[in-house]
Amino acid sequence: MNTKNNLSINLRILQFIEHQGVSKYAFAKNTGISEQLLSNITRNKSKASIDVLQKILNNYVVNSKWLLTGEGSLTDDSKKQNLSNYTVDEICIYLHDNKLLFKENKIYQLIIDGEIKDKSIEKLEEQNSKIKISIKKNAKQ
Repeated sequence: MNTKNNLSINLRILQFIEHQGVSKYAFAKNTGISEQLLSNITRNKSKASIDVLQKILNNYVVNSKWLLTGEGSLTDDSKKQNLSNYTVDEICIYLHDNKLLFKENKIYQLIIDGEIKDKSIEKLEEQNSKIKISIKKNAKQ
């Protein structure tokens, strides 16, 4: 399956389980997803959360791009294997597309908080470098 398909993430999860040749029970146990949640996902009663997708990616070799978008092949993923390799924009697009992007969404808040902290740390390190250079110049004088 090398072309983009229109299956939902939930249906791709079901397709992947069938491809693995394991029962839903075994898949749930292997990933740490509750049987009830997996059942609801595969029957389209619940949407797969970031946590569910991460558990699948952490426990099986599956093309993360295929899992999220349907693009590429089911098991070939040389570039990205877990959600930590996705950009904040890619994750936010996924959350938005799945109607999960709300201010109350803890994952979204963690992503935004992390981005702000990362940028703050970068600025502090930059200022620290400037101070060190200034101290060295003053020490030479």
